Amino acid sequence: MRLFDIQLDRRDQWAAIFLFFLVVVCGLSQVVFGICGVYHDDGIYISTAKALAEGDGYRLINLPDSPFQTKYPILYPAVLAVIWKLGPSFPANIMIMQFLNILIGGASLAICYLYLVKFTYFDRKIAFVAMLFCAFSHSFLYFSTVILSEILFLFLTVSMLWYFEIVIEKYPAKPIIVFFTGVLITFPFLCRTIGIVYIPVALLIWYTRKYPLRWIVIGILSVLLPYLLYVTIFYNESGNPGVIYYTNYGRWWMSYLIGNASFIAQFNILMIPISLLMIGMEGIFRPVIAQHGYFAILFFLLGVVPFVDIILYNRRGILRYFVIAYLAMILFWPWPPSRFIVPVAPLLFAYLLNAFQYHGVKLLPAVIYRITAISIITIILSTNAALLYQHYDQQQLSRYPRGIITASEQVVKWSSYENIFQWIRAHSSTNDVIACGLDSMVYLYTDRRAFRPFIANPISLFYGGSDPPLGSIEDFMGLIKLYYPKYLVEVPLPEFAEDKHFNALVKKVQTEYPDLLIPKYTGDDNRFIIYEIRQELFNNENAGRT
Repeated sequence: MRLFDIQLDRRDQWAAIFLFFLVVVCGLSQVVFGICGVYHDDGIYISTAKALAEGDGYRLINLPDSPFQTKYPILYPAVLAVIWKLGPSFPANIMIMQFLNILIGGASLAICYLYLVKFTYFDRKIAFVAMLFCAFSHSFLYFSTVILSEILFLFLTVSMLWYFEIVIEKYPAKPIIVFFTGVLITFPFLCRTIGIVYIPVALLIWYTRKYPLRWIVIGILSVLLPYLLYVTIFYNESGNPGVIYYTNYGRWWMSYLIGNASFIAQFNILMIPISLLMIGMEGIFRPVIAQHGYFAILFFLLGVVPFVDIILYNRRGILRYFVIAYLAMILFWPWPPSRFIVPVAPLLFAYLLNAFQYHGVKLLPAVIYRITAISIITIILSTNAALLYQHYDQQQLSRYPRGIITASEQVVKWSSYENIFQWIRAHSSTNDVIACGLDSMVYLYTDRRAFRPFIANPISLFYGGSDPPLGSIEDFMGLIKLYYPKYLVEVPLPEFAEDKHFNALVKKVQTEYPDLLIPKYTGDDNRFIIYEIRQELFNNENAGRT
């Protein structure tokens, strides 16, 4: 049994408080209050929260037929539903949700620091600097200020690990404590589906300690079975890929994984280390990669260091098993891994710094090592802070929250979206359906049901596949016939690879069906266009086709 439970002292308390307020201050500098739907998923979380708060059940009320939500677990929308219930005025309540996320971001880094120190995974300096990397990371702050579940997932993961560490080291425990341990193990899964990987890891660790499984399994099943039963009963059986995207992770995942698993894994194993460095060293990473793409090789090699440390060298405690299981899931997930690295970035940065310290003190004299380490950390944090200021300055101009801003792209202004919403409300009824790439945003700001008129294919979008990235024109027409929209809205999709492909798809539709889309509105920014869809052509796919 290792010495695991050191006494946290006043230094640790002050460090945790400092990290909490640092994230809050930095988050407030990056947030654009009252705006949502920019990431698509955030709009879905909010619309399902609204459904729960208003007594409609756990439904996707943003979609035309309001199917039950069987894709995203319920915990995060349930938290948001409480806010909506207490303050149903939209978009004023969005500010409260965003502020809550910022507080969770600060609490996550504070508890992560305390966890790493208390259970002797890393010394105080490494744990603290690793948290600083996140506190000054625009990517981490972005997910702390947009209404997404990654940051709550981090908080629940570390909280679960903290409690689990105590129970397994101080066992035997009362059955009620073991039962609660099982319940707590499921909380990350109730927040994000990927948290399912923690359950078998925890059970395997429990089993290898030769502890009785009964009460911990009962605790897990008491939460897991009701949710799985709900999904089984209310799952939408539609074979339409557009519906599957919204309602079923399993079928969506397997449809792209089968036949592509090896290629996905090879791509992601390269991108995971690079994504980690991009998150922690954004101020250096982005300008260097923009000017010298071949530096990606260096960033990859640096990014590999923490994973080598986890697998080969740093074998202390149980943390490594949970991290490895999480990374293994990401490896086979058909989507770029950067978003999924964010919830484990504080842990990975600690492993990274630990590996460099371990080898640095061996290769360099103590004074040289200390000066070098301080200089590098200062450069990284300073350049990241400069990037935060750049984003702050840009967002003051645009009022649109951005994950990535490049100097070459045209600014997207929130006022252009507001003009779209105003036009839709003035020229449609609440029964009309809208087709738009940012459909959840359109629903929330116009009270019109909306959907995405394309089927995103991640293999083509990100992995070089040959199929149409957003499906064929036949797929487009199938979705149009399914949902019968009045308008097609074309707006920039700044955070999405789908952006340029959606523009190309609309142009193809206009070429093959020249009578289908009638322009009704073009904004001052000509990327904002509303087309009326000639509904009489729906029943005849060849009508108007050239």
